[in-house]
Amino acid sequence: MFGAGELTWVGAAASAIKGYLETDTPYPACTKELTKSNIIELAGKYLHYLQSLASGESRITDKMPNNFLNLGLIHILFPNARIIHCRRDFRDACTSMFCQYFPGGHAISHDMFKLGIYYKQYQRLMSHWRAVLPADTMIEVDYETLVANQEAESRRIVDFIDMEWDDACLDFYKKKRLIYTASSKQVTKPIYTSSVGRWKRYKEHLQLLEDGFNHSAKN
Repeated sequence: MFGAGELTWVGAAASAIKGYLETDTPYPACTKELTKSNIIELAGKYLHYLQSLASGESRITDKMPNNFLNLGLIHILFPNARIIHCRRDFRDACTSMFCQYFPGGHAISHDMFKLGIYYKQYQRLMSHWRAVLPADTMIEVDYETLVANQEAESRRIVDFIDMEWDDACLDFYKKKRLIYTASSKQVTKPIYTSSVGRWKRYKEHLQLLEDGFNHSAKN
């Protein structure tokens, strides 16, 4: 298996698909116009790109967080792909984003109110995907459960992607490879639980986050 990191290909394809189809129908509605040959062509381009990174590996992961926006397109192109949806307490997730410097942007991460709105809309969209995608397409993994029961949750994930268990899954931090994402430091050490409930340290500063989350819930 090869970890390809956070790839921008899916998002770029979603942005370009209207022009690719030469249609006036906006995305995502225009995906209904994809023909079998279109699907084969687009899937082939992505697979070719992945293999240029992975050097022959048969299983490859793309952990771009924004892929959640385009799970419908991903399923159209790769109906046998397995989607691992990692969830976390919204206050911990948003606090982590707010404290993280993203050189490439993510303007919402600098605004607690917008973060709250965005996170609620992400939850709504995931509810939609959960309802319309085949039941065996996606697995839900809660961060809090994973760090508390690493082996049990890891085995559940490995079983979901139909691979044989390897004890090395528990020693991921021993693998030496370059990491270019925000989790570059975390993956070099064993799983820890100290980030569960981290938001409580900043509780007095999170009212805007709560306001954005609750405002979005009402609209």
